[in-house]
Formats: sequence, structure tokens, C-alpha cells
Amino acid sequence: ASLGMPRSTWGTLETNRPYGDSTGGTTTQWFYGDTGETWKRYANNAASTWSAWTQDLDRNLYTGDLNLNNCTSLTSLPNNLKVEDSLYLINCTSLESLPNDLKAKGILSLENCTSLESLPNNLKVGGDLSLRNCTSLESLPNGLEVERSLRLIDCTSLESLPNGLKVGGYLDLRGTPLSEKYTKEEIRKMVPIVTGK
Repeated sequence: ASLGMPRSTWGTLETNRPYGDSTGGTTTQWFYGDTGETWKRYANNAASTWSAWTQDLDRNLYTGDLNLNNCTSLTSLPNNLKVEDSLYLINCTSLESLPNDLKAKGILSLENCTSLESLPNNLKVGGDLSLRNCTSLESLPNGLEVERSLRLIDCTSLESLPNGLKVGGYLDLRGTPLSEKYTKEEIRKMVPIVTGK
């Protein structure tokens, strides 16, 4: 059955109907779309009708991994997206950017995102950050912090590293102009590699 969503999508529907007395309270539904967006609507119990769907930015939270691999039409992600574990964006060939307030506590993997031009400033990744074959990405954002390893493999347009870059594990620059521009010793001087807390 159609839910009257603003656009066609797949996802999970949650319904909440509190019972504070015999009549029950306001019924609320949340729809967690497979693109990462969360929508909310309310029921008018007396008229047996529903309000229009509105985006619920406070609930753009995924408690597990979020896998958006092979979403080739995906151009952007919703604002205020929080992923408690890992976020996978592989073969998302139309993805152009990530939201400024993105939070990923685990791995952030972007592979074959050939339209990706930038990452948000002050991005903090709780696990590995893996960028592979992101051929339109020319630079990394200022204030980038990666708790574990940073892989920048076959990012053929990437020609510089940002100020304030912090990496908790190793740095992999294979297939980038940086691997030919700098020696490993020069890169170590530019990027603090933290081996422990």
C-alpha cells in the first residue's frame, strides 16, 4: 500500500501510539528511508486522517552500519546524518558531496565515487577513512581527523594534504600524485601519525 511519501523509496515504518488513558494519545509514524532520510507524520484520530510527511532531522540516526553501495543516482546525503557504526558508499557514481554535519563513528568508505568533489571541513571519522578511485576529489578538508588509517588510493586528482590533518594509523597514498610528489619521510613530517592514545 502507498504511504504517500514525498518520493518513492524503500525503508522501515515505525508507529507509536501512546495510551495515557482509554482514548489513547496522538499516533506518530516515522519512515526510515533506505537513502538515510527519516520522515514523520501525525494522525488525526478523530478524523481518521494523517498529516503530511515532514523530514525529521533529529532522527537521521543509524544505530548499525549504513550500506548505500551501488546507489548510482544518489547525489547527496541528508543533513544531520549520524551513523553509529560504519558508512559504506561504494559505486555511488553521482554522489557529489557529504553533509557538513556528518558523523561516522566507524569506517567511512567511499570507493568509485567518481563525482565526489569535496568532503566537509572538520570531518572526524571514528574508524578508517577509505577513499578509492574518487577521481574528482582534488583536496581534503581542513581539520580532517581520522582515528585509524587513511587510505587515498587511485584518487588521481588529489595533489595536496590539508593543514591540521591527523591520522591515528597509517597513510596510504598509492596511485595519487602525492605518492610521486613527496617522499615517505616528507609525508611523515607533514602528517602526524599517532600510534597510540
